[in-house]
Amino acid sequence: MPLDVRPVRLRQLLEMLLLDAREKARVKDLILEAAVDLEDVEIEADQDKLGWVLNELLANAIKFTPAKGSIKLSSQLHNDHVVVSIADTGIGIPTERINEAFEAFHQLDGSSTRKFGGTGIGLSLAQAIIRAHGSEIEISSNEGHGTIVSFSLKMRQNTPD
Repeated sequence: MPLDVRPVRLRQLLEMLLLDAREKARVKDLILEAAVDLEDVEIEADQDKLGWVLNELLANAIKFTPAKGSIKLSSQLHNDHVVVSIADTGIGIPTERINEAFEAFHQLDGSSTRKFGGTGIGLSLAQAIIRAHGSEIEISSNEGHGTIVSFSLKMRQNTPD
C-alpha cells in the first residue's frame, strides 16, 4: 500500500478527529473522553490514511456502544513508540471471534436481521493501513462489556538542522 509519509503531530490529528466524533457521540448519548497528552510528539505517517483509520475506529466504537455508554481515546508514550487506544463499553466481541473482525466483507452478525449496518470492510482496510505503517491493530474484548482497540506507531526521530 503506498503511503505519503510525512511528519505528523499526533495530538493535533487526534483533536481534529475528536471534534466530529464528539458530536456523533453526543447525538447517541455517549460520553467521549480523551487522554491525549502528547504536545510535541511527532510520528512519521500518512496523515490522511491514519486519520481515516482513527475515524473508522471511533465510528465503530460509537456504533457498537449503547446509549449512556462511554468511549475513551488515549495516547501514551511507550519507549520510542506512541500507543493509541480506543476503549468502549459497547457490546464487545466474543474472544474466539476477534480475528474474524479483520476479514474483509465479513460481519460478525451476518444474519438477515442484524442490528448494525456496514459493509464489513472497515477493520480489514484499517489493519492494512496500520500494517503499512509497520504496526498491527490489536483487539481485546469482553463480550457484553466492551472492546479496546489499539496500535503503536514509532515516534519521529528529531534530526539536527
